[in-house]
Amino acid sequence: MVLALQRWQAMRAQLAAMIVMASTTIAAADGRPTGFLARATPGLGVGVDEGPSCRVHGVTLVGGFWVGRTVAPGLLVGGAVAISLNGAPRDSRCDEVEVGQAFMAAVMGPSVDWYPSARSGLHVVATAGVAEIDHAANDPDPSHGVGGVLALGYDRGAARPKPDGDLRFGLELRLTALRTTGPVRHAALVPSVNASFGFD
Repeated sequence: MVLALQRWQAMRAQLAAMIVMASTTIAAADGRPTGFLARATPGLGVGVDEGPSCRVHGVTLVGGFWVGRTVAPGLLVGGAVAISLNGAPRDSRCDEVEVGQAFMAAVMGPSVDWYPSARSGLHVVATAGVAEIDHAANDPDPSHGVGGVLALGYDRGAARPKPDGDLRFGLELRLTALRTTGPVRHAALVPSVNASFGFD
């Protein structure tokens, strides 16, 4: 009886050691951001707007910044700003300018970034907040409203194993949507492809 009890205790100790080793291996393989994360996302997209005038159409330079902090494994909460810049085509219903109108569209607000898997750099970013469109050539005042950004991305840290601070590189497929009111109403969509450069 004593021998059987000793064997059982030895088996329990071995099992506990195996669990600790497995947990350590999984934690070491977790490539998701930890702690603070800052990210820049330059890219290229297409502006689509069916507003009544001063419409936003054409190839668009897209960029943004994301800053946040990990609140749970794989879940980060922070704030983001997404900006679109381009030369909008001439619109006879807007003004008589003979060249394209430069415009800027921006969405800024709170954001959530979710990495569902510890072994994959796949993540989903969602942002909602205030929006603004500014036609430099025509509107005396920018149009304000609401907007949102949804992105599906993939990024990985440059170092293995992951240190306390690491550079991250990746790619995002992004959709920016915004709706503004006077002086000119807009309902614009800007799909884009963005590079991702971050540090955590």
